[in-house]
Amino acid sequence: PQRYCLTVARLAPEKNLDVLLQAFEGYRTEGGGWELVIAGSGPEQQRLEAKAGDGIHLLGWKQASELLPYYALAACFVLPSSSEPWGLVVNEAMACGLPVVVSDQVGCGPDLVIPGETGLIFPCGDVSGLTEAMARLRTQATDSGGFAQRVRERVGQHSVDAVVDGVMSAVRGCAKARASRGGTGTR
Repeated sequence: PQRYCLTVARLAPEKNLDVLLQAFEGYRTEGGGWELVIAGSGPEQQRLEAKAGDGIHLLGWKQASELLPYYALAACFVLPSSSEPWGLVVNEAMACGLPVVVSDQVGCGPDLVIPGETGLIFPCGDVSGLTEAMARLRTQATDSGGFAQRVRERVGQHSVDAVVDGVMSAVRGCAKARASRGGTGTR
């Protein structure tokens, strides 16, 4: 089957999907072979469907349980948002071994994306930057093919278990520091 870039998002202005469509058009013009699959619904759905060109497939809203096959067959995941506190869909994509392309306004970018190893970060709203990132990721994926393991390892560092271990370690460290100062009361 044809490989593709995947986006899973609410189809709303803050997701910056116009930038994605423009960047994808540039990517295809420059010879990029992937297609673009967008899963989601929202106030921008009809307008985006009208703008979608060749190689762009809008699936509409999908249940979380229906998304796994789309993640499994994708080549990469793109989230071009202009405002995204974290972007949990990036964690989902990376848990499936997908390298990601995110804007610098996606909160998880600095924590999850190691440029060239787990994906790429581009300046929000920069159409040519996103076009270049998709093309670069396609070249790297074709050349090395080793993204999946690195991506899963990186996102694994941010799993619920890893976060719980980190919090517990911090609590133990605080308790130890307090005990060494002879403190027992609360403030």
